[in-house]
Amino acid sequence: MLKGFIEDVELLTNGTSDISNKLSYVQDKDCLISISYARYTKSTFDITSYFHDKGCNIIAITDSYTSPIALKASKVLLAKNTIGTYSFVSAMTIANSLVTVLGKVNKEDTLKRLEKQDAIALESGIYL
Repeated sequence: MLKGFIEDVELLTNGTSDISNKLSYVQDKDCLISISYARYTKSTFDITSYFHDKGCNIIAITDSYTSPIALKASKVLLAKNTIGTYSFVSAMTIANSLVTVLGKVNKEDTLKRLEKQDAIALESGIYL
């Protein structure tokens, strides 16, 4: 969603072969939103550590202030799972809230970009 109205946004996912290429452009002014829950994945921790070592701001969405990514983060947003469940609903709710707030930072520009994307989608026949 952020990529739709903010330039220079990248989605970093596990298993992408170009991750080292994307990481080679990381600068200290960049910000990472990192999401991780117990059982924490090594790749998410490694990427978070890389951004931390570069001096970047890191927003961790996680289940504990002592989770591996929380210890590297500038800000920690707790989104705990209920006992016996493993759901990303709470994390996605927080992420959606962040997207909404960031979209409002420059509301006019955001609306223009979204309208342009909608027009392109209509032109391309993406919608029925």
